[in-house]
Amino acid sequence: MTIIPNHFGLKHPWFTEKPEFYIQKPAEEVAQSVWKTADGTGSAWATLEGNDTIKYLQQFSRNVDLDFRNKDVVSEMRVTQHTVNLKLTSSIGFKLQV
Repeated sequence: MTIIPNHFGLKHPWFTEKPEFYIQKPAEEVAQSVWKTADGTGSAWATLEGNDTIKYLQQFSRNVDLDFRNKDVVSEMRVTQHTVNLKLTSSIGFKLQV
């Protein structure tokens, strides 16, 4: 099985420690966006409590999408990929692909 991560939950430490790792835009830029969540229940752009000036891309409920245009995200995920693949690929057939 291959796992391709593109989003993390709101409780992941990166969300508070490294918000630049996530796709975000000023609220006024996405005010007229027609992008919907994957399940079609609402806008794919969400604000967070206490900050209505920034919107994060949330294609899935309570998960925010990683910004793979950010070289630091790619670098961090490659380290994760290497670690996971070393531990899992040979033993149970999982592979993390970035």
